Amino acid sequence: VARRVRSDVEIHGREITLTRAEADFFGGRLKGSFDARVSAEPSYHLQAQFERVKLGALADATATLRGRWAGEASGLMEITAGGIGRGKLLASLEGSGTLSARDLEFTGVDLSADAADSAAPRAKSRFASAKARFSLSRVTVWLEELRLEDHAGGFEGEGSVRFSRALEVRLRPV
Repeated sequence: VARRVRSDVEIHGREITLTRAEADFFGGRLKGSFDARVSAEPSYHLQAQFERVKLGALADATATLRGRWAGEASGLMEITAGGIGRGKLLASLEGSGTLSARDLEFTGVDLSADAADSAAPRAKSRFASAKARFSLSRVTVWLEELRLEDHAGGFEGEGSVRFSRALEVRLRPV
């Protein structure tokens, strides 16, 4: 949830522009700009930088991810969307960005365990740092140049996460 939002706002006819926007965002900061063109087929454009966002707080905002993530993330993203209604907005989402995280922890899979034990519900994976480049299209987040690092090495890889919650990630030890 964004709190203490501050921004310069311009309205020209059916165009709304927020510039120099800043907000508290899940324990961190969010900065950027947002453009909306309100018409029969509206369009939206977001450019944002996020810093020190608490992944646990962000995950806890959704029922399916509650209690499954921890750590702190920063990065950049640019997203466009258009249309009216949830379905059209999701189907039209396009974007890209970068992400770096520290003290990353996720529950439900242990990447250091044997395959038979790795998917236990209470299994955890922990990494000192993570970096990724991502793109967004066709209701899928595409992970590119993913790197997870801990004291023993880590993993690199790529993959995708669909909005339907289907996960397909290929990791290689480094």
